[in-house]
Amino acid sequence: MGADRDERPAAQRLTVGRGRVVYIGTRLEATALRDTLLDAVSAAGVSPLLDHAPAHLEATRRATETVRVPLTVDGIDLVSGTETDGAVELAPLAVAVVRSER
Repeated sequence: MGADRDERPAAQRLTVGRGRVVYIGTRLEATALRDTLLDAVSAAGVSPLLDHAPAHLEATRRATETVRVPLTVDGIDLVSGTETDGAVELAPLAVAVVRSER
């Protein structure tokens, strides 16, 4: 199995037009995968919202206006108690937890 792939890279970065793509053709160890992904997002200009945030913390930028978010399932928003009917409307800083029978 290894003889066919000895001369081929397991992962590579390519510049395509004004962008960049990373191909990973193997299962990387956790540290190597983390470093590869961090390098890719850094090269794309993506930066964390919070410096030095713990790994288990999710930080998200919120909009300043109410938005309607389409859903792939109908259900009940457990926060407001309302039926979602294919979408939820979220005000700034609002959350929705949708329970679906599917």
